[in-house]
Amino acid sequence: YMNFKTYGNITNEKILLLAPVLPKDQELTNILKPLNDYYLIIPDLANRDEDFISFQRDVDSIYKYCRDENIKNFKYICSFSYCSNIAIYMLERNLVKVEKAVLEGVINININFIFKKILKMKFSNYKKKIEKDEHTIEKINNLYPNMYKEIKELAENINDKSLDNFLSEVSNFKFSKIKNTSLLFIYGKKDPSLKNIEKLKKKYLQADFLSLEGIEHGNIIFKDSKTYFNLLKS
Repeated sequence: YMNFKTYGNITNEKILLLAPVLPKDQELTNILKPLNDYYLIIPDLANRDEDFISFQRDVDSIYKYCRDENIKNFKYICSFSYCSNIAIYMLERNLVKVEKAVLEGVINININFIFKKILKMKFSNYKKKIEKDEHTIEKINNLYPNMYKEIKELAENINDKSLDNFLSEVSNFKFSKIKNTSLLFIYGKKDPSLKNIEKLKKKYLQADFLSLEGIEHGNIIFKDSKTYFNLLKS
């Protein structure tokens, strides 16, 4: 139920890039230029053929693609926002070998019943604002340059069932054990989940942690892709 994009020569070392939404065509090619020496696999998580069901369901789809393409090793997994939660499950299940995972913006919050209702109302209001509210549009353009159209389409395509499933997944997320992969967790200094980073530090004692000025949740690849890609090799 998931489509995949690929970039580069399949004989090169491989990167799995997991992002909730990315630009299309030339804009994406421009962002990925520093990775021309790699073969990139990019699941299209924004345009689904079915409702969002679970993080593990997405892991299953990604693994099936890798298995069918006979891809067993990755130099890097690069992930953003809730896709970092997906990456953690994938690494915990040890479905492929990964040298280093750079996980930006892992969502690390508890969502009770009341909070879930509040978030659903906020999202409904956001979907309305994204159409005409100039302040909202300006904020999107500032946080995610050249991504307004894609983010607007993504918000429009998220139905109540998918949103319910997503919030349940975040509420019940487990920080699984990960072996044999170097871990770097990144948070923007303005990311709401930054305050919960101590939970991650207690779970992943061997991991590295980095918070970056001027970066909010899930937007480093758009705001400062050069810094981000340099972190892969650091």
